[in-house]
Amino acid sequence: MKKLFLLLIFISLIGCTKNELVEDPIIGKWQFRITTTINDQFWYASIIFTFNNDGTGTAVFSEREISEAPGDEASYDDPCYLRSETGFDWSNLSTDLLAPQQTYQFINNYITCSPVDLSERSIESRTNIEILRFNSDFTEFIKDGDVYVKM
Repeated sequence: MKKLFLLLIFISLIGCTKNELVEDPIIGKWQFRITTTINDQFWYASIIFTFNNDGTGTAVFSEREISEAPGDEASYDDPCYLRSETGFDWSNLSTDLLAPQQTYQFINNYITCSPVDLSERSIESRTNIEILRFNSDFTEFIKDGDVYVKM
């Protein structure tokens, strides 16, 4: 009887530990894409968020005209042409990593290809809190009505 009791306690401890050790569902790469027509030109934009397990991340915003105008090929090779990257720190303010709704804090650290120097701004002005809703298998999340898909 003692062995059975100890076995049940051991199994329940392993079960609790497993739930506590779940990795944050946001870790990895996520992409959002939008396509539109502007002045008879077909454009697309994408945002790729990379969330690292050390609490850092990057967001790469890119925009491109599908049918590029001839004669502007040099500008398309410029890494800052219709493209920018933002570095940020993130933390999950939620306590249950298995819940479909998670609350995150983001602090923007830098913007490439921009004259903006974020280090001169206060942390409060660079911080925002976002509530993200994940689908049941954590392969998509919704932010401001936009669906981001895990890559």
